[in-house]
Amino acid sequence: MLASAGWVSGTIHVPERSALLAFLNKKAEFMPMHPADGDSEFLAMRRQAIILLVPEASDIDDRGCVQPGTFQACRIRCLFPEAVVEGTVQVLSGQRMTDFLETNSGFFLLSDCNLSSDDGHAQSGVAHVIVNSQHILAVADLTMRDRGQICLLDMEPAHAR
Repeated sequence: MLASAGWVSGTIHVPERSALLAFLNKKAEFMPMHPADGDSEFLAMRRQAIILLVPEASDIDDRGCVQPGTFQACRIRCLFPEAVVEGTVQVLSGQRMTDFLETNSGFFLLSDCNLSSDDGHAQSGVAHVIVNSQHILAVADLTMRDRGQICLLDMEPAHAR
């Protein structure tokens, strides 16, 4: 995960019958985890310090959440102070991106992602990235809806100046 202090690798222990997104969006201030660096056995991460997470694909596939409704895929680019993430988000059919962002004020899931951060960390073809909307500076909707057709706009990443 990318946190305010930099990249942290480890294991988040999600309750057995809970989805990862639901667990991340809990109101509790801190989230327990075991860091991968081996320096400590336990780390309590402040949820609001988390900018984004790159979970194992199986963590989403096995424990994803299913919401009722009809959804459509929208390709977006999220600009953070430390990173840029491009991915596909599922929004309710007919919902505007601004309305989606207003109603998802916590963590939400992007699929089929490209990720780059200011510290040189870059990945393409990432199955899933979970972003914390509280840290997003701007969102570009790369999907144009014109008479039921979806076209992807060709835009340069914010960090490619």
